[in-house]
Formats: sequence, C-alpha cells, structure tokens
Amino acid sequence: MSKTMRMTVTLLIAAVAAAGCGQNSVHGKLPTPMPSPSQPAPVDSAGNSKTAEPTPTPPTTTPPTKPKPTSRLIRWLQNFAPTGGGGGTHEAAYVNFMQGDCWATLELARTTGKGDKLLKPLEEPVRSAYEGAAAACLAALHGRRDLWRTAQTRLARVDPSGLDCWDRSVYLILKALVDAYRADPEARFGRAQGGVSECPHLESLTPDHGSREGGYTVEVHGLNLPTTLELIWDYGDTVTAHRERDGGPLMLTIPPAGDGDSDVTIKIAEAPRIEGVYAGFTYDE
Repeated sequence: MSKTMRMTVTLLIAAVAAAGCGQNSVHGKLPTPMPSPSQPAPVDSAGNSKTAEPTPTPPTTTPPTKPKPTSRLIRWLQNFAPTGGGGGTHEAAYVNFMQGDCWATLELARTTGKGDKLLKPLEEPVRSAYEGAAAACLAALHGRRDLWRTAQTRLARVDPSGLDCWDRSVYLILKALVDAYRADPEARFGRAQGGVSECPHLESLTPDHGSREGGYTVEVHGLNLPTTLELIWDYGDTVTAHRERDGGPLMLTIPPAGDGDSDVTIKIAEAPRIEGVYAGFTYDE
C-alpha cells in the first residue's frame, strides 16, 4: 500500500449537553409589575397620585446539572483469526488482544521467559505497546481503573515508527483508549465489532499455477497491498513482489520448483499467522 498504513480505529462519541436557562426575563430585562386595579394608587402630600415603585423580582434559574459521562465505543479489530498452533510470545500477544483476551495479553507482555523457553520476552517498543493496550483494555472494559496509569505510561514510551502494521494497529487502539480517558475520565466504554484492518491482505495469485522452471511473473491480488511486499515462499526463502509503476499490478516472479515441490504456500513476511496473510500456488506436473 503506497499510502501510510493506518488502523481504522474509530472513536464514536455521543455528545451530552446540559444547560440551565434563566426564567422570567425578556431580552435580559425584568418585566415591570403593574399596580392592582382593585387598590387605589398612592398619592403624594399635594394629593397627586403616583405610580408605586415596582419591587424587583429576582430571576429564577435552573441549577446546572452535572453532564453525564460520554459513551465511547472503541472499534475492535477481530476480522482475522489464528490459523493454527505454534508461534511465539509476540504472535500470541497479537492474537489474544485482537480476540479481546486482554488478561492473557497483559501476561504475555510482562513475561520474562523464565520457566518457559517458548515464551521469549517482547522487545521494545512492542512490549510497551502490548502492555499498555492490555492495561487500557482492562481499565476501560473490565473495571481495572488502577491500570489507566500503566496504560498512559506505556503509551508515552512507544515510538510507532518502530512498529509494523499489525503492531501499529494495537498501538492505535491503545492511543484511542487513553485519549478518550484523558478527555473524560468518567467516560463509559464499549467495544464495537467490525473493525477493518488496513494491513496487507492476500487473496490469490493469477495465474495460480505454472511450469516448474519458474522465471515468469504472476499477479498478486489482495487488499492494502503496498508498492513492495516481502513474501515467504513455501515457508523458506523470501521473495519480493513489486509494482513496476504507480497504480500498476503487484507482480511476483515465480522461483524454480525444488525437489518434491507441488502445492506451495505464500505468506506475507512479518505478519502473524492469521487468516488473510496466505495465498497458494501450484507447480504443474
């Protein structure tokens, strides 16, 4: 994708208005009361009648009401599902967070790796992004308001330029939650479904089969595909797809088949093992 990849993290804010209006006023002046017709008007010492001075009536105001907390919905990315077992701490943290398991994400972000060789500690800035996002999720949606401080501290440590697209989507949810909390610490939060990823998404190759000699090009189809895209060929070497011109198709040169190669799996490099990052190719017999 030639444009900057960004996560569609939409913050829907329901405005709450509360106002008090003054009563018994017209254009900012109090009305002048008239003397009652059943009573004679007062007179002066010479016997001349005069109009009684009106008694000012204090304005009646409605006391201002305390605004209700705004309702803020964080659109959660849940359109990708894991494709199977395996993976390490980083991939597990991403999958758990996107599926809404913020407790598991927090534990993974804080792991030291001791006692479990598969759970390697996350490195910065990824660790702060995931710990902060998990803390903000628990504070906003699970009543752990004490974790807002952790979320804000971790957010300040993250340089998003050091994150890939998938990690940046986690960071953007963290930022949206913290920004909403800072704008209104009493806000009520809800999680909306249907977030759409703006990370690369593979669909297919055209053609999706060819001779074993390789050396020819096929077109890569998908969504949010950048000008240059690194792909892992058959769980081994990395191959690069690229566009020859702006707006042109993303093309990939097929490598020669190895011994025993038939059906080949292509995966977006650096992407977690989730739906939407794989495509297939078949070598003709």
